[in-house]
Amino acid sequence: MVTDFPFWDNGLDFMEKIKNKYIFLEFLKIFIISSIGFLFLFFIIQILEILPQILKSNQNINLKTYFFQSPKIFVQVSPIITFFTILFLLSEMLKYNEIKVLEITGISPFKVYRIFLTIGFIITGIVFLINNNIVPVCLNKIYSFKIINKINFSSPDIFIYSDKFIFPNSFENFQSSVSLSDKKLMVIKGKNANYSDGKWKIYNGKYWILSSKGFIEKEKLFSYISIKIPIEPDTIWKSTQPPDFMSLSDLKKLINKLKQLNLSPTNFKVGLQEKVAYPFLNFFIILASIPFFLLKEKFSRFFVISFSSFFSFFCYILYSTGISMANHRKVPILIGVWMVHIFILFITVVFFFKLQTTKKSDIIKHRKL
Repeated sequence: MVTDFPFWDNGLDFMEKIKNKYIFLEFLKIFIISSIGFLFLFFIIQILEILPQILKSNQNINLKTYFFQSPKIFVQVSPIITFFTILFLLSEMLKYNEIKVLEITGISPFKVYRIFLTIGFIITGIVFLINNNIVPVCLNKIYSFKIINKINFSSPDIFIYSDKFIFPNSFENFQSSVSLSDKKLMVIKGKNANYSDGKWKIYNGKYWILSSKGFIEKEKLFSYISIKIPIEPDTIWKSTQPPDFMSLSDLKKLINKLKQLNLSPTNFKVGLQEKVAYPFLNFFIILASIPFFLLKEKFSRFFVISFSSFFSFFCYILYSTGISMANHRKVPILIGVWMVHIFILFITVVFFFKLQTTKKSDIIKHRKL
């Protein structure tokens, strides 16, 4: 009697491949349509907000600004779109009894769940690349910080102030104080200053040498002076920018340069971890969708829209709270930035534990009967 059916196993593998391809393409289609819809809605809202002002001033709408903002908006709403896509696709599969058909052919809902988790990794990678490579370029095109008023940079050993910083290396009404090796302090004021060849060149000013006790030991007027201050204008300029305007590698370099000046920039450390943490919300939010793969009853599109919006915004509020607490040093940066991820992982582990416990109790009851 023949008990093995290798052709059936091959057929099952073939069906799984077909189903994987179908789910991936359906997910991609819904995800793209939802992304376009969210971005279009953003454009409409933004244009309606400024439309009265444009009509009054007789100006044209600058569509380039909204175009360059779209990558950042996409990154921000991507977890909402991902969760909505998962629930919508799952609701359609339940509606047409596709989950039951898969179970009959030997493909369990957990295998479908693993497909979605794989898609979550792919979406996370795409969102990370956009956030790291495209968003900083687009934001720098919109908000060009070529001239910055009131530069004020300080570290334990250096203080620099300027009424105006003209990128890349020019300063107006420049002031600086630098700690010297013998615990003395050099204070410099100049009308103009620039940086070249590794040195600061200051024009039309005055400098003082103060002793360790604060007494003036030397005072001198100058028309030109060249001095080596251990900081570059590029570092000062980048330290005034939000982390979103820099890539992951740029943030790492800036943090290392500021560390050399004995500075611990919390906002940049938070921004560095955000570069990885926020795209990963696309994966973790799929991780939280596990209970829906065990449902046998259909759920409406209204439920999909309302619940996905509610849960996504709840995660976003929790994420923003964690970031704020990390920036204000109320919690460690790692906990603050990854608070939502930890929360979702916790509830997922608890759900799996309860599921396994329920299965074991059902088996024991069945044996007793």
